[in-house]
Amino acid sequence: EPAAMEKIGLKEVQGVWNHAFGYTITVNGDQAVFGNGLRYTITELENTVTMDGWKVSVSKSEAEELVWQKKGEADLKWTFEEEESELKDHGLDPKLIITGKRRRGADYVKLDKDLTREEQQMAREERERLSAGRAALEEISRRMKRRKEEEKATSSSSTVDSKASKKTKQKVSVDDIRAHKKDLEKTDLPTSKVLEIMKALENSMIDIEILKKTLIGKAINPYRKHANAAVAARAKGLYAAWKQVFRASIAKK
Repeated sequence: EPAAMEKIGLKEVQGVWNHAFGYTITVNGDQAVFGNGLRYTITELENTVTMDGWKVSVSKSEAEELVWQKKGEADLKWTFEEEESELKDHGLDPKLIITGKRRRGADYVKLDKDLTREEQQMAREERERLSAGRAALEEISRRMKRRKEEEKATSSSSTVDSKASKKTKQKVSVDDIRAHKKDLEKTDLPTSKVLEIMKALENSMIDIEILKKTLIGKAINPYRKHANAAVAARAKGLYAAWKQVFRASIAKK
């Protein structure tokens, strides 16, 4: 027969217990929460614990059964609950409760504090991940905004340059255009030089004969997909204008 306990403190009453009246009591730290919603504070007194006028009888209690006594009242028994599913239902980690014959040396109060620290650390790490995610999204948003502003500025600049070029187009020779074509076909041509040539082409009077003899359109075509937005915009503008020249020449025939 199990021997009576010599001392009962807070660490001996941690866990989930079955009350004699049919409901459960969850003890966490110095708080006892009853299944009917009542909550009481448990305090240590000499070699036992007390709660709302009740005191655990050290001589009658065992590791898995606590006998509570109160003057003028019948004894009440709490039986230790070992089912993991019920421990989880009450918010306790089953790993913190030693099933079977309970070890009196286990410090459940300390274990509960350790678990709380772990949960707080996990919460901090989750907040840091969310913060990093928000920062990444904000950076992407800023980049997209800058790109749109650059494209808008480039579009406006191209429109102004196009209008100005219509008024100041210069006569050019086939050799002039062939020279531009030769430069545009270079693989290492700097972007600044490409833009300079395209501006010159925009300001040039290029008719159907020049287009046929120089095939300048083939040199411009790849630049329509250039990584630089300004280059791509000018190339598309030139290509579209020269297509109109071709269509106009066909319509005259």
